[in-house]
Amino acid sequence: MRYPGHECGLCASACPISAIDTGAGVPMPGGECIGCGQCVLACPSVALQVDGFELPARGPGGTEVEIDCWRVPLAESARGALRVPCLAGIDTVWLLTLFDLAATPEERLIRLLDRGGCASCPVGAGTAKLNAALADARALLAESGVSDSVLPRLTLRPANLPLAPSIPTSAGALSVDRRGFFRGLMGGMPRDGVGIAVAGAPEEPMRHTAQPIGRERIADAVSRIAARHGREMSSEVLDRWSAPMCADCGEPFSGAASDLCPACFRKVKLQQGMAALFRPSA
Repeated sequence: MRYPGHECGLCASACPISAIDTGAGVPMPGGECIGCGQCVLACPSVALQVDGFELPARGPGGTEVEIDCWRVPLAESARGALRVPCLAGIDTVWLLTLFDLAATPEERLIRLLDRGGCASCPVGAGTAKLNAALADARALLAESGVSDSVLPRLTLRPANLPLAPSIPTSAGALSVDRRGFFRGLMGGMPRDGVGIAVAGAPEEPMRHTAQPIGRERIADAVSRIAARHGREMSSEVLDRWSAPMCADCGEPFSGAASDLCPACFRKVKLQQGMAALFRPSA
């Protein structure tokens, strides 16, 4: 993505509304970006970011942690619920980090809510990506000794109030006037778009900046969670979630499925076979 002739295009492929143009060699978000976060999950170099998926500094209160998307009216969300732009932008790292953060010290169930609009959402992702992330998170937590009763899950709970026609510009931007409502029906409110994390970055080859952030955070989180349950994660499990290495340059992969090394941009074949960041091969 950073050198002429080596554009990977995974972010553009992941965008459900084709709002990213990689023609210039770097992702150039269009003004129609809806902020769903799917391009962030696809980026192998952790170079993209969108607002709204930040985790709280401390775990929220209550016996459960409920998660709503921004299309859900504020009045429908339980007090203390977390609100994100779109459930399709949640990955295994996010779920495990939140689960670890939410311990008080008892583990608390994380309940992601489908308010009846996921299947027909204008983002078009449905729940397939979320279910894949949930499956991996649940498997790792079960191996860590977590009871099935508190494993993260997706629950269908239709909203009583109408959902916003598109992802709003912020978690609370749901009270709109008549003009704003019809503007939303015609394509949504304008957003700043996806952010490209380049400001202030050192000018050095990409191989020095690409890091297996997601995989490292997964290993760290499950190790802490397992320790709370008197377990030690096996080296087999931790190795499975360690970053695969490029045979050509020796640098770790850090993102989604691709046969293109984000450090040296050579097409490589991994020893384990190339799998998505959160869908490692068995």
